[in-house]
Amino acid sequence: MGKNSKSNSQARRRRQNRSDAAGREEKRDARVDEEKSSSCWTSLIFAVVAVTSALFAAIAFAHATSPISAIVALDSHDAAGMGLNQKYNSNLQTGKRVLAELPGPESIVVDDQGNWYTGLSDGRLVKITNPGSPSESIVDLSRDADYTVGSGRSARRPLGMRLFQQQLFFADAYQGIFSMNLKTMAWRKIIGFDDVSPAMQFANDLTIAANGDIYFTDACARWQYSDTIYSVLESRCTGRVFRVSYNTTTATLIKDNLCFANGIELMRDETKLLISENMRQRISVVNVESGMTEKVIRLHGSPDNVRRSPSGGYWVPLPAISEWTDKYIARYPFVRNAAAKIIGPRALKYANLWKGTIVKLNEELNVQEIHQDLDGIAARAITQVQEYRPGKFLLGSFIENGILILDGLHLDKDSIPRS
Repeated sequence: MGKNSKSNSQARRRRQNRSDAAGREEKRDARVDEEKSSSCWTSLIFAVVAVTSALFAAIAFAHATSPISAIVALDSHDAAGMGLNQKYNSNLQTGKRVLAELPGPESIVVDDQGNWYTGLSDGRLVKITNPGSPSESIVDLSRDADYTVGSGRSARRPLGMRLFQQQLFFADAYQGIFSMNLKTMAWRKIIGFDDVSPAMQFANDLTIAANGDIYFTDACARWQYSDTIYSVLESRCTGRVFRVSYNTTTATLIKDNLCFANGIELMRDETKLLISENMRQRISVVNVESGMTEKVIRLHGSPDNVRRSPSGGYWVPLPAISEWTDKYIARYPFVRNAAAKIIGPRALKYANLWKGTIVKLNEELNVQEIHQDLDGIAARAITQVQEYRPGKFLLGSFIENGILILDGLHLDKDSIPRS
């Protein structure tokens, strides 16, 4: 028994030693794991701090060296919070796109013979004869007569246009205001970009009174058409509206300090102008004599070319619909400064231009109808609604190819904004 007891005791001690050794090894492994985990967390935190610091440094550098000098847009309203950017209908999806070979037909007019005229993003001014028929053809009106000769600027981009007394009037973003006699095909420069002071940077749209007076917009004083996104990001209100008499070449300033002066239309009595202030999602109603703003129509997107409806009221396209983020971005100019530096003019590609929305104002300038294609299936970035006959529409876009034809717009309770 004594020998067995001694042997058992030794066995217990060996087991205990092995157990103690295993315990010590487990503790050592635990400390190693803890040290590794702590090291990983330290490395991760360091990496996050380093990346964040680098990001803030990059943003700060971009802000300091930005090509723009953005401001806080204190006069912006909560456009997305108006409750008008919900889905009312899909009426614009019934449109049919034609002439897909025409890039960016921003503005469209129709003559008494049913021919169409439009300006394109490649600088051409074209006439579409017998549209929709087997004899349809596209005539390049700017091929044989270059209205940029001797101007000091070579670029062309025809935008807003009108027909008046057998003449085609148009605003070229780079060159100024021109007319073309549709019988003789002769060009006339009405106001060149350097015929006003300071010089025009971005002629945008025009409208013509019954007596031949022309009212036109210069979108901004700093940026040209190719740098449109810089003007939007900067958010400074430097747009102007001028009037020029039909038989003169002297422009009179009607209104300045406009927030990207875009589309323009005379009201039917011709005492007031409807001016799209694209950057502030509104239309200003301006007295043509005093230049005073008499009313502001706030919208849920950025308005473009305003046009009268032959059935009463006014059509307003909204090529960009406001999002909930817009009001926050408007408060932080350093974000826009950095975006202008880092992304540059390509930032326009990130704008919300893939939806289609048009609004009809009644004669009292209240929102009467809303028609949409929020999926962007048929209509995107609409810049003009041309109702050339009651219920017959041509829709232009500055970025889409082709013209959208609408044969009627379905008006029901889902087209009328709910109060």
